[in-house]
Amino acid sequence: MNSMVTLPIAAAVPVASSSASVGAAPWEDGNIDYVAMLARAEHVIETFRTRFISDDFTLDNDGAERVLRYFRRASEGYPDDDTEWGAVIDFFSVHGKSLDWVLCGTVDGMICRTAALTVYERSHRQDADHDSRLLELEEQIFELNERAHEHDEGVGRLLSVWRSELERLEEARWDGGPYLNAKERLAAVRDMPEHREHVRLIELTEPLAIERDELIRRMWTIPACTPEGRRAKLLVLLGCVMGGGWTVVDEDANWEVELARKLMIEFVGGDSAEQLRDQFA
Repeated sequence: MNSMVTLPIAAAVPVASSSASVGAAPWEDGNIDYVAMLARAEHVIETFRTRFISDDFTLDNDGAERVLRYFRRASEGYPDDDTEWGAVIDFFSVHGKSLDWVLCGTVDGMICRTAALTVYERSHRQDADHDSRLLELEEQIFELNERAHEHDEGVGRLLSVWRSELERLEEARWDGGPYLNAKERLAAVRDMPEHREHVRLIELTEPLAIERDELIRRMWTIPACTPEGRRAKLLVLLGCVMGGGWTVVDEDANWEVELARKLMIEFVGGDSAEQLRDQFA
């Protein structure tokens, strides 16, 4: 049996003690109790088989039988097999179980591992809760953005109409038409139905754009901790802040823009990055 066991998350090593106070591993002092190891391995496997672990936990039964076979052979005096010992380490690593208790009968590793997993899970839960706010902001921002641009076509058409009239009045004085000074020309244009409707639409949509921009600023104060949070911020950046060429996905897209967009998607990572690649392919 190899003399080094790597614990995936937490090693059961006392924080403050001299090396002399730490008992030697059983394979180092010659007092190897393979029968006890087998009993403890059987207890672990039986617990896996008869207890609910989680909805997504699946026991590798073939691997479990291989573990039990290894310890049975060891208890019967067969020579060690490095390949089978490697399979034992792999099984316990994949199933999230420290070998300390099986090999030595000590619970230090299990205590440390449980504490480390608790901290790890709490951190990820906090990250998910943290980024849920980003997902809420993403939805609100895009809703406001859509409403803010709802009348873009009409605003553009009306703007073109009253600007054309203003230009006509400015040119008329040079073509022998009625002379209107700047103040009179502006008053005449402001009295046009098209200008009044243009102002109405601007007053209707501008507060929405201001509210959207405020939410974007708020969003950028929240660090993204998960791929979903980074995806939300990236889509807001491309769709509501940069726009234009940054969302073009055909041959008209600028090469520099395409490279920058691909790098940002790469930074998102995870399944969210794959979804973005499909969207901007």
